[in-house]
Amino acid sequence: SVRNLTTLLGVSSPAHDPAGWQAVLGELESLLDRHMQSEIDALLARSAEVSEALLERLRKRLDELGPAAPLPVGETFIDVSGMEPPGPFIRIMDELSAGHVPLRVRIHRQPMPLYAILEEGGYVHETRALEDGHGDCRG
Repeated sequence: SVRNLTTLLGVSSPAHDPAGWQAVLGELESLLDRHMQSEIDALLARSAEVSEALLERLRKRLDELGPAAPLPVGETFIDVSGMEPPGPFIRIMDELSAGHVPLRVRIHRQPMPLYAILEEGGYVHETRALEDGHGDCRG
């Protein structure tokens, strides 16, 4: 289960057992991929039930938000705002492990434990608070 895998990640160290840590991350990724696909399938199955009024409200809200600012060449962006811990940490570490550097992250809290791990791994990071209360982290 996700809980068991995240507990394993929390008590293990990538520095002492990189292959084991990567294997647990792989299992977690596979489990989450299956879960996401089941959620997508469920949403698609119910998409016909979405009212035109709701779709119009969503379109209006997207228009209000405006276009996303373009990313600098080579920069990856992920939005982990709203995810419960350790979800943001896992997602960020997965992106970094995949070589997605520089990485820009939108997050709804200060990921204090992450900062120490980034520094330990030799990553430089910068965080700034956004007007909506979220944070924009770059590293």
